[in-house]
Amino acid sequence: MEKLTLSFRVRRQNSFIDGIYLTNGIFNYMPHLHTFIFDIASENTMINVYPKPSSDDIRRTFIERGHHADCYIDYYTDEMSRCHVYSLPFTMERIHYITSRFSGGMLQCIQNQIILLKYFFAY
Repeated sequence: MEKLTLSFRVRRQNSFIDGIYLTNGIFNYMPHLHTFIFDIASENTMINVYPKPSSDDIRRTFIERGHHADCYIDYYTDEMSRCHVYSLPFTMERIHYITSRFSGGMLQCIQNQIILLKYFFAY
């Protein structure tokens, strides 16, 4: 397979889905993969490490593997968080729920979008 498009969300994991996770779980088994388009949301994730991963940390795991990506993280409580990472430029017609931490830009093809306002105030 030379092209792979993935859009999924996972819930209740102990870590975010990042470039390292995908390399070990998918890319190592697909040596002919040249194009990877993705929209991945890790939700209700319990992160028990300190310091907690930043958006830059997650983004870097994709960029170091040759994938253009953007990412944002919402830490709701000490135990619950959400990470949304997606390929750039974004060419899918739909995107997973976005929150106030979403930076915007480069989403020219979006037809359907829902904004998650559950935790929109961050102090």
